[in-house]
Amino acid sequence: MDKIEPEYFTADELAIYLKMSRKFIEKHVGTRRIPGMVKIGRSWRFRRTDIEKRLATGSFLLETFK
Repeated sequence: MDKIEPEYFTADELAIYLKMSRKFIEKHVGTRRIPGMVKIGRSWRFRRTDIEKRLATGSFLLETFK
């Protein structure tokens, strides 16, 4: 039986998926540069489809505007 992939990642799951540190995720949550961020209660979740689309384009982090 195939494993069902979650629709949303937690910060820890996203760090593992991207092979990045939790600190990297936390840094970019603060600057709102991670695509697909959704706040549920007091924690952030990250939409899998948005993450995968950005990875496919070759530029993961969103641009910041000043």
